[in-house]
Amino acid sequence: MRFYIDESGHTGDVVNSGTDLDFAGQPYFVLASVGIADQGDLERELMALRKRHGIGNGELKSSEHLHHGAFVSELIDWLSMNKAPILVEVVDKRFYLCTHMVIATLARHDYEGLGPHGAYLLSNQAADALSELASDEALEGFIEACISPTDHSLMTFFGRLLKPLISKADASLSNTERFLKEVVIDAGIRYKIARDVNPQAHLDFLPSPDLAKRRQPVWMLPNQTSLANLYARINLVLTGKLADVTLVHDEQQQYARTLLDSLKQAERVGELKKLPFIPYADYRFVERAQLEFSSSKLSAGVQVADIIAGLIMRFYRDRKAGRTSSDAHRLAFEKIFDLNTPTTPLGINQVLPTKECVFPNFTDPAQHQPG
Repeated sequence: MRFYIDESGHTGDVVNSGTDLDFAGQPYFVLASVGIADQGDLERELMALRKRHGIGNGELKSSEHLHHGAFVSELIDWLSMNKAPILVEVVDKRFYLCTHMVIATLARHDYEGLGPHGAYLLSNQAADALSELASDEALEGFIEACISPTDHSLMTFFGRLLKPLISKADASLSNTERFLKEVVIDAGIRYKIARDVNPQAHLDFLPSPDLAKRRQPVWMLPNQTSLANLYARINLVLTGKLADVTLVHDEQQQYARTLLDSLKQAERVGELKKLPFIPYADYRFVERAQLEFSSSKLSAGVQVADIIAGLIMRFYRDRKAGRTSSDAHRLAFEKIFDLNTPTTPLGINQVLPTKECVFPNFTDPAQHQPG
């Protein structure tokens, strides 16, 4: 089987946050994968769908063909009928930045005593709190500390986070504010203790960059972690049988090396004595898949992954803006969303603030206030 992979909403690493942390108008990153056992079957079905919906023979691109809602919906039906696994990672970039703030800088010293599941829940709670309460100034302070890591830049970040929390009386703080204040103060104390022993301790409290093709540093690349988790989800779907599996990713001129490294890092996670809790994924790799890169113009599978990624990205973007998706697009989204059940890792993994997550039986964004 070959799993075809493509993305939507790519703007590089989240250090490139754009004006006012708008990520160049693309707040979400989506990585979609579809498993195809027979490329010929897929090409024949696409030919029939093109003919039925009056679509020419050029490359299928989400930016050009998503207005053919019925075409997309029927394509999802065919994939489901043929048991082609569809797996999607959707990432809110602001929340993603907050998760790295938690993992690298604010992780509490007592996480280890909570066990993997407890640490996972507490980390998510902290990232949710940051996403809700951290100012743009604080997030920009974290980005500045990543780019120019010094004691001063890290302490400036701590100060920007704490300033609005200590300016209010404890009695007037919400439960979320009180929780975040405790987390930040605890991290600050741990950092000061570490700094007394090691003048370079600030480097241990910030994420390390990876190196892209021209060896330029990149921090917190959603493509990288999304591909690693997608790989672990595929491992779970196929019960570890990856020896004859190839992942075919759309061409990546800049980040190919980084993405290859992300698979190796995912495989190393499974070697840890204490495996972290990661739902709907299996990081214990017994066999290894291969990763290839292919031009979307030459691969029908990559084109299908692009259509799915574009559909998911635009659905979440429209929902965030309060816009209503067309009935056909909404139906196609629901078909993918409903693939996820308590016993399967298929469908959509949402790396989002809890209040932005889609839950079963959700309503139209125009009438829905996330809870």
